[in-house]
Amino acid sequence: MEYSVFNSRWKKAVLWIVWIGFLLFTGEIIVRWTCPPLPRMSEYIMPVNDQRGYALKPNAHYLFWGLHGTLPEPVHYQINGQGLREDGLVLTEIPENRLRIATLGDSEVFGWSVNSTQTFQHLLEKMDDRLEVINMGAPGYNAENVAWQGEIMLEKYACHAVLYWVNPNDFFRSKSLVSLRVFQSFRSALVFQSYFFFERLKENREKRTRYSLVQVERMKTGLLQLSNICDSKKIPLFLAFSKPRDYDVLIKIPELKRAFKPESVLFIDSIMKMHPRVDGHLSAAGHGELASFLYREMAMPLFSKMESIKTASQPAGSIHSVQ
Repeated sequence: MEYSVFNSRWKKAVLWIVWIGFLLFTGEIIVRWTCPPLPRMSEYIMPVNDQRGYALKPNAHYLFWGLHGTLPEPVHYQINGQGLREDGLVLTEIPENRLRIATLGDSEVFGWSVNSTQTFQHLLEKMDDRLEVINMGAPGYNAENVAWQGEIMLEKYACHAVLYWVNPNDFFRSKSLVSLRVFQSFRSALVFQSYFFFERLKENREKRTRYSLVQVERMKTGLLQLSNICDSKKIPLFLAFSKPRDYDVLIKIPELKRAFKPESVLFIDSIMKMHPRVDGHLSAAGHGELASFLYREMAMPLFSKMESIKTASQPAGSIHSVQ
């Protein structure tokens, strides 16, 4: 009697395992046929043992087809040997008679939905051969990630000024490294899509609590750190805001007021509204408009300050502070 009961339970367990396996297999087939494949960020991003958590993978090449939808044509991500989205290597010192600007931020600064020749950094350099604009952006970075990226990169590469493109998502928590360490190695589309779905739910929850005390404190910490870095190096920090509301919230924080110098705060919301989004990010046309705006509002005033320093009988070609 006991044997028959045990045998019956064993059969039920096997049937359940077979049934669950069948459902998972069916789900895998349905997902692969109906959902566009998600980009595997581990192809161009890697975990690092510092406060950033992750960074661009040196010498990576990746064809990106879109995340929120399929792009009309793929975008080529090319990462140089220094872990920057640059075509060639960046010199540690500033080349003679060049104005060098470091750009920091998340996927918008990185140039998520455009090729490297379409980014605002590249277009700024095309406008004036005296300009060198380094792309230090990385997808998914929040304000604290950006600050640590600045801490590390500005120690390696001298520059005259820093531009931080402040995005609303910079208030949010850091991206989980689970997708890089574990799920990126899975070949199951069902597992990967399920993980992405739950990550989107978390992000939507963050959006509903935008400007919470935790989020504002996170943003304040990152901005203060980046501001202190620039102050210690005597280089100006420019802040470009996608949403004026972000500025309105942050300017009320007493500790941040010294970071918001009137001449170094830029509002680019009109550019963001003017151009349709491509996969949730600024289009190639928007990057062109942004480059023109930044050349007029940031690069030209910096050139003027550098010229005024040169006329004060400092040797040509030396690295000037424009604080």
